[in-house]
Amino acid sequence: MNTEEIEKSILRGLSFLNQTYDKYPNWKWETISPTLLILECLNQIKTPESSTLASKLVKLVLTQKKSNWTFNYWLNTSKKIKKLPYPDD
Repeated sequence: MNTEEIEKSILRGLSFLNQTYDKYPNWKWETISPTLLILECLNQIKTPESSTLASKLVKLVLTQKKSNWTFNYWLNTSKKIKKLPYPDD
């Protein structure tokens, strides 16, 4: 696979992620961890598509912070936050 094919594949993947995120915010995950991992990967890609997705993910992450800037494993909207409590990080 050459560089051009790799770049096209990355752009197709980013397009897919942007479209599915709009339809299924946080891709229906109940934790913040996958979002943070994707954000870390996006830091290595400098395209308009990656910036668009990163902005969406950063907004989600910021909605999850507590007043003292801690985060919980579970999203604030997850039903599991009460059923399976986990301390903030």
